[in-house]
Amino acid sequence: FSGNPDSLLVTYDENTGDVTITPVSGFTGTVALEFTVSDGELSASQTLTVVVEPTVGIFDDPTALPTSFDITQNYPNPFNPSTSLKFQLPTATDVRLVIYNVLGQKVRTLANQQFQAGYHEVKWDGMNDYGVRAATGVYIYRFEAGKFVKVMKMTLMK
Repeated sequence: FSGNPDSLLVTYDENTGDVTITPVSGFTGTVALEFTVSDGELSASQTLTVVVEPTVGIFDDPTALPTSFDITQNYPNPFNPSTSLKFQLPTATDVRLVIYNVLGQKVRTLANQQFQAGYHEVKWDGMNDYGVRAATGVYIYRFEAGKFVKVMKMTLMK
């Protein structure tokens, strides 16, 4: 083991043979781990280099305001029965989030109101505007925030 021995937690499950390597919170860097297996007579060693990079994403620091408009891919996707759509706004803005079928027909309006600056999450329960379950298939969601527009696809499975 080279590097700070307190930087990684290495666990071995004797039942499954699985090795789990978990970085300690806040650690970034490179660590070399040497694994040795022995039966008392023969042994074999293997060195594994583990690189832990800092996490980067638009939702990392919920206290910081975003610097741009964006919406991420819904999760889970494909989904059943519901999915989440996360978006970010650098300023208070009127938001319109609408789901369409592949024929371009409106299925559900998830948002049509002003949101404060920050990070937001809207859930879709798979129902249309009339409370009827949408059919299995591909759906398009259109996110409008001010002059920003983004269109993405998602799949509802049954």
